[in-house]
Amino acid sequence: EIARHLAVTRIGASDLIELRYTAPDPVLCQKTLETISAIFMSRFKAIKQQEAGSVVDYFIRETAASHERLQAAVERLRIFSTENRVINYYEQTKYIASQKELMSTERSSSSVSCATFPPMAPRAFTSNAASILSKARPRKRGMGCMILRRSSSESVERKA
Repeated sequence: EIARHLAVTRIGASDLIELRYTAPDPVLCQKTLETISAIFMSRFKAIKQQEAGSVVDYFIRETAASHERLQAAVERLRIFSTENRVINYYEQTKYIASQKELMSTERSSSSVSCATFPPMAPRAFTSNAASILSKARPRKRGMGCMILRRSSSESVERKA
């Protein structure tokens, strides 16, 4: 009975619809349209939530699969880098810069002295200095400067 008195039309090219219901009683007409609108809105909301839930589930599954592929690729890269001794230039540059800064800081502090040694350094120093030098280790290979930590009682003398 209601379907015969109900007309539904789309407004232009929009997503809006117009409901027209004709009835002899205006209160009955208003209540019928309110009920139809409420039912339509609840069903439309349920459909959209179901669609959204499916979309969210899809993205959750795809994100998990992508994460697994990423972890596998990272592990393959780590193995490749280890086997082929690949250098990470970014990390190594950062490390070298921090070490250079540390050495610069140590060199400028009062408890550290830097001395340049000739090729025959152990013979050019006294036996006390030679023993100190034999225990000291340079911070970097191939550098002509050796960092020594000295207490106030030790001294390094150079023979002429």
